[in-house]
Amino acid sequence: MRRFKRGLMLGISLLVLIFMLLFVVVPYLIAGPPTPLFTARNYDNEGHELRVEVFDSENNSVLDETY
Repeated sequence: MRRFKRGLMLGISLLVLIFMLLFVVVPYLIAGPPTPLFTARNYDNEGHELRVEVFDSENNSVLDETY
């Protein structure tokens, strides 16, 4: 009986490991690391100003930066 329980726990652990591999590691290998939500690229010689303003759920400004 004790051997059965140990085999069952080993089997369950193996299944959890396989699911982690399928749902976490494989998409990372296929798509690569996550990228930022927004990017800005400047391909010309002029300087530009970029303003980022982030609001919370109550429409209050949380971040207001100019780059």
